[in-house]
Amino acid sequence: MLSRDQAARYVGVSPVQFDREVSTGRWPTPERRGSRVTWDRRLIDRAQDKNSGIVASSESSAHEPTVDPWA
Repeated sequence: MLSRDQAARYVGVSPVQFDREVSTGRWPTPERRGSRVTWDRRLIDRAQDKNSGIVASSESSAHEPTVDPWA
């Protein structure tokens, strides 16, 4: 979990720019835990994969684990 400043640094923008991009949907919304607001780094990675076209939108939103065909 990343703080606002950490998440902004992670994606390479200022905290103010990060807030703007969260509000437009480029990045995921934070989780609130009491007074603390944090971002899941894996969700940020998935959003970037979707934004760059590496992964289709439907694939990036899947939260189900991959099934092992050999199990």
